[in-house]
Amino acid sequence: MSDIFISCSKPGRPLAQKLAALLGKTWTVWWDPKIPPGRRFADVIHEEADIPMGLRTIEAANLIGWNFDEKDEEYANLRAELSRRLQAGHRQATTAN
Repeated sequence: MSDIFISCSKPGRPLAQKLAALLGKTWTVWWDPKIPPGRRFADVIHEEADIPMGLRTIEAANLIGWNFDEKDEEYANLRAELSRRLQAGHRQATTAN
């Protein structure tokens, strides 16, 4: 299972691809272009990603207009939150074993 799941619309794919590449330097990233032709979107996502219930109620990072600068404040906030959450999840998994 990947650490991070990115979903985007077709117009958002260039941004998602850059974001996936940058985040992929640290974590494993799965994003929707990996859905093969002829497969149901939801089926493939649920096989490879653990998406929290109520996903639409979670605040998202605003990367509209982002120029792929890794020092950008919104991107830095996103990385910090991902790091915090993934470390917390790793600690929980380690203590459960």
